[in-house]
Amino acid sequence: MGFVKSLSEATLYVKHNGTEILIVSLYVDDVLVTGNNTDHIHDFKQEMMKVFEMMDLGFMSYFLSMEIKQGQSEAFICQEKYAKEILKKFQIEECKAASTPTN
Repeated sequence: MGFVKSLSEATLYVKHNGTEILIVSLYVDDVLVTGNNTDHIHDFKQEMMKVFEMMDLGFMSYFLSMEIKQGQSEAFICQEKYAKEILKKFQIEECKAASTPTN
């Protein structure tokens, strides 16, 4: 299919075609697909569905304990839910918050 495996990330595959890019990440039984051409993304999904039993869940909202919020041209990734679960597990939900450079 013309994908090149990332040297730094074992689950990441990239396909370049001129200025167009298709990025696929595999983790256990999950496949994440993104790119800058929606037709190529759609075609890739259709080809995969011919070979494997799978379904398109659309835009993701959670992946590996990360919350993903997507807009037309951007994506925001955070681990707020995971952080709250850790605070609850150790019974420190009421601890004093510390600011971070992104706040």
